[in-house]
Amino acid sequence: MYGWEFSDVTGRSVDSSLFANSVSMDSSGNLRLRDLVAPNRGNLPFKIRCTAVVSKRPSIPDEKPSSPKLYTSDYFGMDVRRSDGTSTRTGEEVDSKLIYLP
Repeated sequence: MYGWEFSDVTGRSVDSSLFANSVSMDSSGNLRLRDLVAPNRGNLPFKIRCTAVVSKRPSIPDEKPSSPKLYTSDYFGMDVRRSDGTSTRTGEEVDSKLIYLP
């Protein structure tokens, strides 16, 4: 099972409604953010990472299922530009994988 986590620059979870009106994921796990907004508050920039929960299926009938394991990607920063030309970027990149969204 795939999912996505959103956090602020300090690592605290944030709700995706702070920067997008619609968040969805297709059957391949691709993230879709619609109607982006650049927030004026919070510990910016926000960060995103992919998560996957994997459970090994038993290979024999009497074998118990293994405990699910959580795997996560590295975080990447998100910079959303506002209509006035400013952005959510604070001048310090979260890392080299910062993406820019119009």
